[in-house]
Amino acid sequence: RANREPICGTIPFAIGDIGGYTDWSSAVDGVSDVVHLASRVHVMKESGGDIAALYREANTLGTLRLAQQAAEAGVRRFVFVSSVKVNGEERDEAYSENDQPAPIGPYATSKRDAELGLREIADQSGMEVVVIRPPLVYGPGVKANFLNMMRWLHRGIPLPFGAVNNKRSLVAIGNLVDFIVTCVDHPAAANETFMVSDGEDLSTTELLVRL
Repeated sequence: RANREPICGTIPFAIGDIGGYTDWSSAVDGVSDVVHLASRVHVMKESGGDIAALYREANTLGTLRLAQQAAEAGVRRFVFVSSVKVNGEERDEAYSENDQPAPIGPYATSKRDAELGLREIADQSGMEVVVIRPPLVYGPGVKANFLNMMRWLHRGIPLPFGAVNNKRSLVAIGNLVDFIVTCVDHPAAANETFMVSDGEDLSTTELLVRL
């Protein structure tokens, strides 16, 4: 959000690849708040090379480069959309913001490392940082596993989930956007970490029935 456009407007910038070398200076000049959502995610069937390094370059170093240049430009608040995967996976109990992070895999680790680096930048610069860890996000344009599940249903493929009684938090894209906007302006959001969902946890069976 730019100071030079007090009425909710956006200014497009072509950035190109995101990494520890990206120059964000023109994009953050005169800007009061930054919401950072871009990341390397859902790269399927990837092989060869250092996969962890690719995630770190985009998700960790790219994020911290943007945050550092934002702080130098006088940005007031930096909202970072991280991931619930920072908390961990395959636990019976629900996660909370106060849990000790236990990321599994290069994607989750790159997000956790970005969070840690952002806290350091906030401490050193005074720029406010807000971290949001959403669960599975659904809505128009959804991809990955959620899209595959909808395709299975559309084809009428029998799905063996009738006896499954798991619970999973979801967040609709509209609810997530509303929460992000709230975190840009709300005084109590400064330097906090949040987990966000629709407030209704569903089993896989319930989700399929709804769909």
